[in-house]
Amino acid sequence: MDKNRGKSMHDILPNVFKCLKEQQYIGSTVHQDLEYNFHTFLGEVVSLCGQKQLKRVI
Repeated sequence: MDKNRGKSMHDILPNVFKCLKEQQYIGSTVHQDLEYNFHTFLGEVVSLCGQKQLKRVI
């Protein structure tokens, strides 16, 4: 038997919205972290490539 059968939409919706809000926060945080890591990695690659090009010129 479904344990939520007797609950009304009024009782269930706040939990649904809370869950969706938490998922949105987690997704946003993960996206920001990945973006930061990508830019950090890209900066390191550019820095290394720049150093290699300088060594070739010298």
